[in-house]
Amino acid sequence: MAPLQGSNQYRPQRLLEPPRRHFASDQLKNILRHHISLLKRENCAIILKVTAGNMKLALIACLLALCAAAVYGQCTQYTYRSVRCVNDCRADGDGSYQCMISGGAFDYCSPSNGVSYKNVRCASSCAKKVNLFGQWYECKTVNGDTQYCGFCSSRPAA
Repeated sequence: MAPLQGSNQYRPQRLLEPPRRHFASDQLKNILRHHISLLKRENCAIILKVTAGNMKLALIACLLALCAAAVYGQCTQYTYRSVRCVNDCRADGDGSYQCMISGGAFDYCSPSNGVSYKNVRCASSCAKKVNLFGQWYECKTVNGDTQYCGFCSSRPAA
């Protein structure tokens, strides 16, 4: 009986080989895993599963996350009393900046490091002050007055 056309009856059988791993792909996975672990350590809510199937998607997502962190200065904001903000520091109606803290209350904060809660540039660094009534952070502004200041940190407040 003659073999059918297109049949692989006379073709030598290939030995099953393990799939080839590409060095560049492995190296990229390691880089992505490293950056993802850094993002997780910084309390960013990014969880990606890096596999060969979604490598491009994972790379794009990581690059976007890293760029967003660099552009928007991802960090944890604290009020002038070193209480952690649960949302972003925003301007209110009277020209000062506030954020929501736990329990739904609002407290004064600085929109970025190096400025007061009224968005005036600080001439001195934001320094911790303590007295019998509690602790707070303040700075001497370029206008010469002393104002409260919050701060943005990647580490918990002391």
